[in-house]
Amino acid sequence: MSTIPRPLSSVPSLSRLGRHRSPLLCALLAGAGALAQTTTLHTFTGDSNTANLVQTSDGTIYGVTRPSSVNATTNGTVFKLQPDGTGYQVVHAFAGGASGARLPDYAFMLARDGALYGTGQFGGTANGGMLYKVNPDGSGFVLLRSFTGHDQPTVQLDAGTPQGGLVHASDGVLYGAATKGTATSTNADDRNGVIYRIAPDGTGYRLIFSFDGAPSRANGIGPNSLIEGRDGRLYGTTIGGGAGGVANGRGTVFALRTDGTGFTVLRSFNNSVPALEPSSPLVQAADGYLYGTTRGGSIYRLLPDGAGFETIATFPSNTPARGLEPSGAFFQGHDGSLYGRTNSGGANNRGVIFKVRTDGSGFRVLHSFTTDRSPYFNGLIQGADGALYATTATSIVRVVEPPAFEITQQPRSQTVAPGGSVTFTVTAPGATTYQWRRNGTNIAGATASAYTLNNVTAAANATYSVVVGNGNTADSVTSNGAVLLVAAPNPGRLINLSVRTGAGSGAETLIAGFVVGGTGSKQVLVRAIGPTLGVFGVTGALADPRLGLFSGSTETATNSGWGGTTALTNAFAGVGAFALGATSRDAALLSTLAAGAYSAQV
Repeated sequence: MSTIPRPLSSVPSLSRLGRHRSPLLCALLAGAGALAQTTTLHTFTGDSNTANLVQTSDGTIYGVTRPSSVNATTNGTVFKLQPDGTGYQVVHAFAGGASGARLPDYAFMLARDGALYGTGQFGGTANGGMLYKVNPDGSGFVLLRSFTGHDQPTVQLDAGTPQGGLVHASDGVLYGAATKGTATSTNADDRNGVIYRIAPDGTGYRLIFSFDGAPSRANGIGPNSLIEGRDGRLYGTTIGGGAGGVANGRGTVFALRTDGTGFTVLRSFNNSVPALEPSSPLVQAADGYLYGTTRGGSIYRLLPDGAGFETIATFPSNTPARGLEPSGAFFQGHDGSLYGRTNSGGANNRGVIFKVRTDGSGFRVLHSFTTDRSPYFNGLIQGADGALYATTATSIVRVVEPPAFEITQQPRSQTVAPGGSVTFTVTAPGATTYQWRRNGTNIAGATASAYTLNNVTAAANATYSVVVGNGNTADSVTSNGAVLLVAAPNPGRLINLSVRTGAGSGAETLIAGFVVGGTGSKQVLVRAIGPTLGVFGVTGALADPRLGLFSGSTETATNSGWGGTTALTNAFAGVGAFALGATSRDAALLSTLAAGAYSAQV
């Protein structure tokens, strides 16, 4: 019994997290061992740092340039170009001077109203930072806000130095983060950052939360990213502070409501490596987890309530080829993998573009910057064509992954009589290595494209899968599970029914009824699958389904997180149900039921 809420669209990390239905990609793919193809689309004249990129529905790519020196004659631009590098054009040049509109950087997004919005950590009439809006054709430029809370000689109850974190939320309001400024304090030392809100027309500006905190700075210091989660709350990170205090606090992951209430620190980082200083925007992936990177060299994830924190990948200092100091753009791609980049490491220590699966496997370096350094405000997006578009200090590059390595014929489930033989096969063009598994455990010597069992008994009942590769461990692919059922011939009976549909709370609860007939009691297995659907390419599944078994109106059993027990694992194999990870948050119940009517509620 599978439960799926409305899928989550994968969008650039500075954009809102969508709540509309999107196509599902149901394929098990991994990149081939060949290097990605990289093309320079445009080189800027002079030494211009380039920031985040966005792509509009017509395929045009937009970005901003910022002069390398605040004393340069240019004040920055908004530009556009086509995915093949043609059609480069400056759509808006920042005037500077009395207008204060200059030095765009960090946040740059395409909002829900079709306009482009961005910030600058400097600029504005008080040089405390700015928030601007411009249409893709260059018209309608507006300096929505000049911030004042930036190292002012007197305390300014205002935001200052916005360094990332801008979202057009589902309520139509813009929310942003600024690393300096205060909302309430009269202490000149309390300029630790704020969260603000403002309407797209510049009205209604208000500070909704201040990171002044106590002397320990337990709430964090310097908010540098912000997104809207599927639950409507705002989630973000700070670059300092947290439970470690002033001396050992190295940043936080936090959540709060859009009215500024309900602020919660979900995770505090400290001096231990690699958990050191959140460095990228958060991503809420299709599995419901929040993902991010730390400057100390890690990719982490946690649930929206702060539970389930774990490090899924690291960037060790003794392995610089993987990249060092992940920072900047970070998002979930079309294939479900996480994509990001580092500030250093790789060839010539100029940074890399990487991808990794959400379970931490399949880490790959897609591109290593060799002739141009990574910009401080590095940008990276995946275009509608599947290619990656990245900024360097002086150019825009296009990175195309090689053709995918995939399984074209999956092993098939089979039922055989005791004493018979069975052969599982897999087809994967280009594969050079095979490792068959029984219930997820490697089978010694089973390293060919086919695996045969002879003179089988009921002890062979299990789920069989195979890991195929091409010599590059990062490119290995695991097949679907094939269930073996050893049973004497009989007229046949239904042993496994499933449904994939939407479910939620309250009136959206999924209810499935069934009747146990005959005499005596029977064992019944009921499952509510959420996170494991991601293995089959399904996006937007429930992160933590709750399953209840009812006899009439009485709940007789309940489960959330099946726990990996041997009894359930054997029951899965016995009825031909695919295996689950021992720590997955899927739900399952194995109950002995007398004859009667029952219902399962998810």
